[in-house]
Amino acid sequence: MVRLFTLPDPIIFGQSHKTVYLSDLIEGRDGLCVIPVMAIHSLVCMFPEFHVSDAGDTTHTGKYALMWHPYIQLAHFVSDGTFGAALDDQDAIV
Repeated sequence: MVRLFTLPDPIIFGQSHKTVYLSDLIEGRDGLCVIPVMAIHSLVCMFPEFHVSDAGDTTHTGKYALMWHPYIQLAHFVSDGTFGAALDDQDAIV
């Protein structure tokens, strides 16, 4: 099960030269989706954006930013309860 977010804010995305993905969380059942594990190709993290006031107080803006880790490799869980050869060095990152 994954949580869904909107497409990035087009103004911020453009002004950041396509480096800042700032999105809204899609609420309720529309924001949830069940996908097959084998359909996962990469992992991302959506972390909350906070505004920090001059006094040092933090407030959640309601937006979320994308963090993608390009070097994470996915292991395949085999039906016998192990990760099989997925943890071997056969797919080393160069």
